Amino acid sequence: MNKKMFLSISLCLLTTLTAYADFSYILVDKLNINYNDPQGIADVNKILFPDGNFNWDTPQKLTIKKSGNDMQLDNGRQVFTIFNAPNFVMSVSKFELVNLNFVALEQDLDFSFDKFNLFSPDGDTLINNFHFQCKEGVNRSSYTFFDKIFEGCFTNSELESSRVTMIYRDNEKLLQTHLMQSIFNSINTIVSQKNQQQIQSESTNVMENIKFHMKKHSFSMEALVHAQLSGTVRMGGKGQFMQEEQQFKVQLDRATFGWFNILDQVFSELEKDTSGKIIVQRPNVFIKL
Repeated sequence: MNKKMFLSISLCLLTTLTAYADFSYILVDKLNINYNDPQGIADVNKILFPDGNFNWDTPQKLTIKKSGNDMQLDNGRQVFTIFNAPNFVMSVSKFELVNLNFVALEQDLDFSFDKFNLFSPDGDTLINNFHFQCKEGVNRSSYTFFDKIFEGCFTNSELESSRVTMIYRDNEKLLQTHLMQSIFNSINTIVSQKNQQQIQSESTNVMENIKFHMKKHSFSMEALVHAQLSGTVRMGGKGQFMQEEQQFKVQLDRATFGWFNILDQVFSELEKDTSGKIIVQRPNVFIKL
């Protein structure tokens, strides 16, 4: 399960689509998926990629299957292929998605779904009532469509989710880390050290009422966390899309859990990443596309 940050759920879809073309407009309306490895079914009201000569402007029933490293959606007349699908997508044993809506235009993006359930041998991720919106990035003529979207998302954005549940069946296998996992691990490490206990190899961690706000590159995040201990997590810093390097820069200035300062622990957990996509140079974290 390889999700670099919580908001990468939306950025993952964007980076996957960059394999096709430099679009000016993308719309996915009311997509539902039920996948049980190695195939599944889906239905969607509309999928429109005008510049990619791909338009399903009427309701569709789809079949889903793996083909090598790709994932294919087939309506019986046309196949839409997600080339080199992310590892966490290809490794899932079961996947459920309810009412996904995605609109991207210039620097604006609106992405939401009601339910996202992902099951894999090492652990499960369950997300409810997710909404991610970004807008008003810098409109540079040299930027591709996706560069403009990334610029907008790392300038002004809002993210909310009512609940995220992460179930780890074997923490030792989760060598590739991400921000949410690093928060859980930091809290569990503090509790274990305080109580002189080992971190449980199998655990269920929950975040509720997640709110992320970014304005003019400065961000704040707040969530109620239930791990080995319950409390409120607050984080803050700055974010930037580095177009020439094709990477994101996150300056993490503060991270607290109740009265605990967990900033050092969060950095330490992120430094454990083995994917090569995350580089930690405190206080900065660089995330490669």
